[in-house]
Amino acid sequence: MSELAQKLIEKEKREKSKILDLGKCGLSDLPKALYNLDWLEILILSNAIIDYDNMVWMESKNHGEPNKFLRISSDLSKLKNLKKIVLTDLNLNSYDFLRTLTQLTSLDLSSNQISNFNFLKKLANLNSLYLSHMQISDLSFLNKHPNLAYLDLSSNHISDLRPLKWLSGLKTLNLHNNLITEASALQNLNNLTSLTISNNQIFDLTPLKDLYSLTQLDLSNNKITDITPLEKLNNLVFLNLNDNQVQNIAALKRLKDLVLLDISLNQVHDLSPLLFLIKKGIPISLAEDDHGIKVKGCPLATPPIEIVRKGNGEIVKYYEDLKQQNSAFLYEAKLLIVGDGEAGKTTLAWKIIEPKASMPKKGADRTRGIDIQSFDFECSIKLDQIFRMHIWDFGGQEIYHSTHQFFLTNRSLYVIVNNTRTNTTDFNHWLQMIELLSNSSPVIIVQNIVDESSSKFDLRGFQTRFSNIVSSKYVDLSKNDKFLHGLIAEIKHQVQQLNHVGSELPKQWVVIREQLKKLAKETPYISLAEYFNICRRNRIVEKEAALRLSSYLHDLGVFLHFQNDMLLRRTVFLQNNWATKGVYKILDNKQIEAKNGHFTIEDAELIWQGSEYERLNVELLKLMQNFELCYEVADTNPDSFVSPQLLSPEKPNYDWNNENNLIIIYEYDFLPKGLLGRLMVRLYKYIKDHNKLIWKSGVIFHYQNTEAQVVETYGNRNIEIRIIGVNRQALAAIIIGELDNLNNRFDKLVVKKLIPCNCQDCINKENTHFYEYDNLQRRIQNDIQTVECELSYKRIDVQSVLNGVFTFEPDDKEKIKELVENGNIDKALELLRKTHPKEASLLKSTYSKNEQLYLLGVIGRKEWNLVRQQVALAILELCKS
Repeated sequence: MSELAQKLIEKEKREKSKILDLGKCGLSDLPKALYNLDWLEILILSNAIIDYDNMVWMESKNHGEPNKFLRISSDLSKLKNLKKIVLTDLNLNSYDFLRTLTQLTSLDLSSNQISNFNFLKKLANLNSLYLSHMQISDLSFLNKHPNLAYLDLSSNHISDLRPLKWLSGLKTLNLHNNLITEASALQNLNNLTSLTISNNQIFDLTPLKDLYSLTQLDLSNNKITDITPLEKLNNLVFLNLNDNQVQNIAALKRLKDLVLLDISLNQVHDLSPLLFLIKKGIPISLAEDDHGIKVKGCPLATPPIEIVRKGNGEIVKYYEDLKQQNSAFLYEAKLLIVGDGEAGKTTLAWKIIEPKASMPKKGADRTRGIDIQSFDFECSIKLDQIFRMHIWDFGGQEIYHSTHQFFLTNRSLYVIVNNTRTNTTDFNHWLQMIELLSNSSPVIIVQNIVDESSSKFDLRGFQTRFSNIVSSKYVDLSKNDKFLHGLIAEIKHQVQQLNHVGSELPKQWVVIREQLKKLAKETPYISLAEYFNICRRNRIVEKEAALRLSSYLHDLGVFLHFQNDMLLRRTVFLQNNWATKGVYKILDNKQIEAKNGHFTIEDAELIWQGSEYERLNVELLKLMQNFELCYEVADTNPDSFVSPQLLSPEKPNYDWNNENNLIIIYEYDFLPKGLLGRLMVRLYKYIKDHNKLIWKSGVIFHYQNTEAQVVETYGNRNIEIRIIGVNRQALAAIIIGELDNLNNRFDKLVVKKLIPCNCQDCINKENTHFYEYDNLQRRIQNDIQTVECELSYKRIDVQSVLNGVFTFEPDDKEKIKELVENGNIDKALELLRKTHPKEASLLKSTYSKNEQLYLLGVIGRKEWNLVRQQVALAILELCKS
């Protein structure tokens, strides 16, 4: 018997807890001392077990060698009170010893290879049976177990459910990840309260229509289009329909007890059937891991996604506005033309409006920033309706790429243009930018044939990676021929297929939208007071309602109105291109370029002097700061500015000691251009020297006798952070926190955060092993305490690795205390996770489960408040450490 097993058995003799975990004790046979524990009710022999709530493997809490049983003695029957035994992933030669354990009520055999289940016949008292990950296809052996209440058959090869129809006592059934196409065998299992049948191929829900006892139902990742059979399942509290093909959710109107609903990745356009849940305060979310109503990936039109992003309050007000004003429908969309310089983007914009238009003259001024034109044509999806397409022609020069990202929105059709003679358009770059910034909006590839040159585009190859490419066209834009007309027809067709086309909006919103469009032809901007007057004349009297409309139109890209900036909120920029051209008068200026992006307010005033921008100098500078194109050097040189994208590409000469550095590396599948520049703008207060220690791809930050060298290597797609000094963790937290915030702005950005190993073979060495931060976090959450260093092969404590990098930011403790005092426990736990991931994860689990119990009515308000109080106290206690 191993020493560890002996200690655990002795401990159980003293405590008589009735539970014994002998996993990872290095056993090959059961210790004889075990058979003396005749009070034992639960025995765990597995090296790892499955957390069935979260469907993840958890290593044993013991830290010895793995158990390696070949067989288990029938002497186990001496434990007369044994109710549950866990044997996951042991793959014994025989399971016949179980025949004598007739008193068992719970048996976990998951992840074993068993072909003959005859040993189960005598276990008539079984109430719970776990058989996941076992390659089972035939369920006939279950006929002899009518008393089963809990059955887990997940991750098998099951297609035929008929043997289950006799298990009328089942309350919980898990059939996740099998080969099931129809569920008629379940139609009489009237005692079911929880059913998981996700990751199958089910399309017909009719067999479930009378399962009125169901409170939890998981149907995610199937082929469901019609959810009408669910309309009478009034006891449902949890419903997961993620990743199906559902469009109409009217059947959910009667499900008044729903607390958790996931309709993500469906074809849902209209959320009005869920208004009763939204009014109850169940939060609506576009994220993957939140609670409430999850709608990520749905082509929402009513309300528009811009309204949904703002939360329940704005959604309710949207429906109130619809009711008060009646509704109108929006038939307009944006066409965004991108590509490298001289690809033919401006020519295409002209030709869409007038196919006979002349070609731009050679040597003509390139597009500076963005040109916007509108084009009306007859709508093909609604009779007697004019469709308006807003054509955005983006300047192709690299200097413009940083601001393009603010206008690369979803709800748009994209055209990427390439000149076949020069072939300079980087398709990968543009496709990945569109994927990140526009939620994979549809894309048309246009190969502009110049001087009869040719260029091949691997459409199928690119579509394998970018499924949003809808077509590829070869056309000579200098000719008015069938190929040009075919391209224009394709653009008109695709732009009308965008999800938001035909969106239902409050009628006065559309009226005001039209008036502002007309006004934009006369003036590039108006004051906020003028905007309020327009709203009042159109029966939107309350300023709050007018600002709600302004926020929606800003998010949609109709105009620019930064409500949260005290200076900019006073101006509504009706012409986006007017504003961006004003910005580029600074960024295109040769004198400022020669000064490596350093300029003063006097320089800006001189550049704008005598132009239409002269009256808005201060506002335009603030606009540049909002676009994160420049920052003001307020502390050392007021009224001086720096634009990071114009900085010198040459690394300055300075001394940096590479010894004893804390190194953090961010590795990107695709590194968006200008990311480091935006980080500089956000952290400008920490830049050590705005003249000497800042360049286009790097910067030195300084904080409390500590310095950080941050360098972007675009070719390697990474950002490396090196920190040296006495407050390394504090400065790391500042930089990492802001860089994480920037990364989170890109919806599908794939990035790995790598942190260094702290074993003796790695610490303070140049050749260091790095761990993925997310991997370490998952280990903590799954109670896995160690990780192997791939250089020294030593087992390293996960928490110590995390603690070596992360500590509280200077103000974090106060932020957490303030959040707790204001009752915002969720956000406090999120902030706490940076430094105490394990504790925060456990507290979050406790908090969320009890919140669900409270919402279900299982526990009362008094008990719920007690849990909240206990979690709050635990958070505050951890802040002290």
